[in-house]
Amino acid sequence: MSDFTFDFVVTEPVKIGREGARLAHWKYRVDTKTNASTYTRQEYGVYRRFNDFLWLRKQLIHAYPGNIVPPLPEKDVRETLDKIFGTTDESKLHKFRQRALRKFLVRVGAHPTLAKSTALQEFIELDDDDFIRRQNELSSAPSTNDLFAGSRLKHLQVSITSKLSSDIESLTLGHNAREDAIDPKKKVFYDKQAYLVKLETTLLTLRDKFENVSQQRRTFQHGAAEVGKAFLKVSEVEAQHDQSDLKYLTEIGSALSQDGENSKENAEREVTQIVESLTYYSSLCRAGQGVINYLKDVWTLQKVFKSDADALRKKKERGSTDVTIDSQIQSAIEKCSSADQHQDVVSSTFLEEMDRFELEKQHDLKSVLQMYVDITVKFAASRSGIWEAVSIPE
Repeated sequence: MSDFTFDFVVTEPVKIGREGARLAHWKYRVDTKTNASTYTRQEYGVYRRFNDFLWLRKQLIHAYPGNIVPPLPEKDVRETLDKIFGTTDESKLHKFRQRALRKFLVRVGAHPTLAKSTALQEFIELDDDDFIRRQNELSSAPSTNDLFAGSRLKHLQVSITSKLSSDIESLTLGHNAREDAIDPKKKVFYDKQAYLVKLETTLLTLRDKFENVSQQRRTFQHGAAEVGKAFLKVSEVEAQHDQSDLKYLTEIGSALSQDGENSKENAEREVTQIVESLTYYSSLCRAGQGVINYLKDVWTLQKVFKSDADALRKKKERGSTDVTIDSQIQSAIEKCSSADQHQDVVSSTFLEEMDRFELEKQHDLKSVLQMYVDITVKFAASRSGIWEAVSIPE
């Protein structure tokens, strides 16, 4: 946890641009309260596009390699919404995205390192014009990473930089996975990656099962409502034919409708509180895998630098007349040293991140299970109350 706090609220999506226009987009209001001394005020309110959240995450990944940066929802979530909510209604899309965007900011603000980032402060503080100007400045600035100096390494710079943003795409850059896995210092990272892959898979399976249950509840709601209407029709016919008290038929019809609506509301609670939490953690597993993939490319970079230095030494031993050979060797040695230091920082940071991940995961998954228990108990009590109110005469 950081030594200061943030309170984020994401609300009020506003559409910018003409309806149907290709460049039309939505902006979300982000209200922030903080007691961080580096901020000039304690409260801020800005409007940010979804792409601005993507920009912030990319800046955090680039600035803090080795850290597991919290995930964002996919940009187009209509297919996801249709699956888990049974609708692509735009209002539900915005509410779903607001919750996901707020969770991203809350987790960044609670992170002991990311919370102190300049990029987060600029995201919170800058008005629209200054924020766009800042984004343009950073996009046009040259890379300051000394590890990538020299045309021979440009392909590695592109590969590693793209890996930072894509998280999970694995590029084969020449590292020998079998050799690395045997190395005890590297094996721990392969083991961590295997764990994250398995955890992601099982969390997604669990999420899918919850989605299926929620879908069944929505189907039951529709069916129960139709059966309830049919009972009411029967009670109307019987009332016209028989003057005896047929109130119980009406009660059953109403109870069925209430039971169906109750089931629908329960499905909504399961989705918003449980399915979304499982989706977040599966995405966080992917983010962790992305850090390991980045680290693998750093190992490749180390091998490239070492190979360059060895080749230059052999060139000198063969009596090279190149007057710059000594300076080239020194430069290669310095790059080896820089790559080694970078690898050490990324490795140690990631292992610390995994310790933090484990602690937070245990707490959050327990909370998810408790939510499910609470929702189930509430649902059962509500159903019991509905049907206990029905009185059928002897």
